[in-house]
Amino acid sequence: MTAHHFLGALIGYSIGAAISGLIMLIFLLRRQMWLRRADKLARQSNIALPLWIEYQVAGFLRNESLFAWLVTMLTLPVTNTVIAYSVVDQNWAKWFPWTLVGLPLYWAVLGFVLSLWPRWKASNRYRVTHLVSRSVRDAFTLAEFAALILGVVLGLALGAWGLRHVAAPAAWWLAGAAAFGVGFVAWHHAARSIMNRPSSASDEVELGWNDLLRFRQVRGFTVTVAWTPALMVFLLDCMMASAFTRKFTAPGEVGYQLVWWPILVPIVTLVLLGLVFRQGRGMWRRAWLDRTDPAS
Repeated sequence: MTAHHFLGALIGYSIGAAISGLIMLIFLLRRQMWLRRADKLARQSNIALPLWIEYQVAGFLRNESLFAWLVTMLTLPVTNTVIAYSVVDQNWAKWFPWTLVGLPLYWAVLGFVLSLWPRWKASNRYRVTHLVSRSVRDAFTLAEFAALILGVVLGLALGAWGLRHVAAPAAWWLAGAAAFGVGFVAWHHAARSIMNRPSSASDEVELGWNDLLRFRQVRGFTVTVAWTPALMVFLLDCMMASAFTRKFTAPGEVGYQLVWWPILVPIVTLVLLGLVFRQGRGMWRRAWLDRTDPAS
């Protein structure tokens, strides 16, 4: 990538960041929108949302979106540069192994960072309680857990296909497997710390919201770590296999004709995952009942 291309990409990214920042600012100022989101989440999760806690939930959702936007703006240029450079350079044997090794680690770290803030805070003088030592498995149904395993297996299989396609040395195969292993360890440590961190609440309703939002963070974090590497590696594999087929635009020039199915596959997969992971929205209630049951 030449300096000219880099400068053009930097200007384009700056304009995009400014536009998205303006849109985010408009959203932040729309209090009624966040109140509607809080009400929708309460209805989907079958939990009470009294008036005295409504603004607190809406503020949490607003801060969560704001933090996700800030982290995305800071990290997106790095990932975009690496992927764009590998596409332009076309030296897949050089770039694909590095990208494959970095993806599981990147998403594990990014998901954990997004879970650090905001945290639920009691609205009044609070009492601190703890979950009965919970496993991350408690946040998912059996079907959801199977879908998570499928995502990891697909990521490994697609990564192996890519390494075979570029005839990568054995060291890269070991590095790729190690990267997925380290990503798993990082995810498991982070997810368990989220599941078992102390709670801040003034009554049973706040305990319920604390558990709901905690489980929601763990579920989103886990799904992202399990499936995003697989989807991104799939697109990279398709590029390497010339799914974006070449066409001659003029003598001496080579362009690319877009083939839609490699892009549609991740979109359809995300829709199906959304349907599968709807069933576990109420898994938080078991933790809440354990907290409020006098016999527990």
